[in-house]
Amino acid sequence: MQAGSSSTKTGQTFWVVAVPKKYAKLEDVYKHTMQYLNAKVSVLDHPTNFRNGTMDELYGLSDDLGRMDQFVEVVVSKIVKQIKDLSAESGRDDKKFSLVVGNTNIQTYLNRFEWNDSKYRTQSTLRDIAEGITQEVTQTDEELRDSQAKFTAVSHAIEVAERNKSGSLQVRDLSSVIKANHIIESEHLTTLFVVVSKHNEKDWINSYEHLSEFVVPRSSKEITSDNENSLRSVVLFKTDVDTFKTAASKKKFLVRDFTYNPDVTDEQTEKIKDQKDQRAEIQGDLTRWCKQSFSETFASWIHLKIIRLFVESVLRFGLPREYTFFLLEPDMRKGEKKLRDALQQKFGHLGSEHMLGDTGDVNLAGASEEFYPYVFTSFEL
Repeated sequence: MQAGSSSTKTGQTFWVVAVPKKYAKLEDVYKHTMQYLNAKVSVLDHPTNFRNGTMDELYGLSDDLGRMDQFVEVVVSKIVKQIKDLSAESGRDDKKFSLVVGNTNIQTYLNRFEWNDSKYRTQSTLRDIAEGITQEVTQTDEELRDSQAKFTAVSHAIEVAERNKSGSLQVRDLSSVIKANHIIESEHLTTLFVVVSKHNEKDWINSYEHLSEFVVPRSSKEITSDNENSLRSVVLFKTDVDTFKTAASKKKFLVRDFTYNPDVTDEQTEKIKDQKDQRAEIQGDLTRWCKQSFSETFASWIHLKIIRLFVESVLRFGLPREYTFFLLEPDMRKGEKKLRDALQQKFGHLGSEHMLGDTGDVNLAGASEEFYPYVFTSFEL
């Protein structure tokens, strides 16, 4: 019994080992783990009055619990990633990033874990409790996607608006660049604005007056430039505009369509400001929602894991239904194998050597997974 891995980690790893209560003494497990491997050990509390149903029902539920566990883990991981992304965007120090369940940190929540019977009634069947958790987390996942879509949409709109203001002269909005004094407009004359590659500037200077018949001599002025292009104005007769555009295109000069409006720049600036205010509001709401949803979803996930551990323990060890769940916080720098060896030394007698193949894989409760003499699950945040 192992949970799938998630893509976003905070570096916290937890193992849970379930064994029959008569073989479980906290001080002995502590001696075999903490003493040599710096692994913190505590007992994860759980109800003893679950309605587990028949063995056939438990086997079927075991298969479904594996899928439910993986689904909830994915949602938890999504929420954690979103919290980290929002924290980074706000410029917060990633080293100070922390996750809270209720009003406490994860370690304290797990060490003091109490089954929430007011929310997950043990009078209900284990399947009903597990399916209720899954439905609840499914709704959370949908709300997260909706909130992310809103935040992404306004962020994209801001990016587009700012790119239009500061992108390449070939595509950016020119309202903030072209001023009234750059324009000559009369009954017969008009001003065009042309993007010229810096590689073609000499060609432009030497040829623009000859691109059509009625170009005003020496009328071209450089308005602005970027790394690759310059924006130049040219004055000509209105009757000559189409001819000029055709000739300019053949020489790879880009004539930008532009209509001067003195109010546009202020409107665009105000629009971007409003969009940024909107994004800040959505970001704040999303941050608060994610933190609250993480607290609720993580708590639901642990309740689901308790059910899964209990079901696997009944299928593995049978009656009486008295099991101890040890929560370990391993120091992974010491090595997983050493911790496995310590647990094998303590609980190896619970398993039968003939159950182990060359690869250590067995078919347990309908899922082919690595076999240990104890029921095991792990998760990482």
